[in-house]
Amino acid sequence: MTIKELFPLNCTSLTPQVTYMKKLVEGSDYYYDAKGCIVLTATYHEARGYCCGHGCRHCPFDFENVPAPRRKLLLQEKREHEKKASQKTAD
Repeated sequence: MTIKELFPLNCTSLTPQVTYMKKLVEGSDYYYDAKGCIVLTATYHEARGYCCGHGCRHCPFDFENVPAPRRKLLLQEKREHEKKASQKTAD
């Protein structure tokens, strides 16, 4: 799967850095969630090197390019999820 297949409507706005990326690998770069949606992994985002501003589930950049107030809500959700995960591992 390529970036153009994932984001067909945004292909004209892709930077050369993204346009020439390798083909995506299922399990490493993306996976399908329970609803059948493609979810890009943190590994994929880290390789890309920047926040795209779409509020991706595994954004390792703390949603830095997501406009307020959505960014604040996403950060709160992320912190709550991390807190719950750390409590589960502590038990």
